[in-house]
Amino acid sequence: MRSAGIFITILIVVAAIGLFVGYSLDSDPAKVELSADQQELVDEAGQPDTFIIIKDGGQRDEIWNYYSMQTSFYFSDGDYVRADNTLEPLPADAELPDYKPTDFPPGIDFAEVGSLAIGEPITTKMKIKDFGAIETRQYTEGLFIGVKDGALAFVQTQAFRRSP
Repeated sequence: MRSAGIFITILIVVAAIGLFVGYSLDSDPAKVELSADQQELVDEAGQPDTFIIIKDGGQRDEIWNYYSMQTSFYFSDGDYVRADNTLEPLPADAELPDYKPTDFPPGIDFAEVGSLAIGEPITTKMKIKDFGAIETRQYTEGLFIGVKDGALAFVQTQAFRRSP
């Protein structure tokens, strides 16, 4: 499946940038509403600790991570796909970002994300196999985004550590 390959490639790039550096789009009319499956999970477990959103064409794939349960939940266009119980616990000094998936509607641009984010981003341009040219920005406090052809391509929130 093409989306799965793109997803894995983006995860690898995000992890590499995170290691190199040392380490959620609420607007009208494109507000993101939770699906019934997502709302049920939020009602039972709260907002995810961290998450990944990938837009590929018209499809929106999401992974919601709950560290206390050591579980990741996968959704495709809001529909529950599966759960994976291999999430590693966070270090004791890790902090969680203060974003939620509904903060990032389709069509959000860097300026709108910048109004949500904290700090000045590190901006990178790269090409990802099977995905093409993409511009990324990594903000402090656990926010990493990518834009392709002027539209949001992916969002990843991640646990972080404050500098002393």
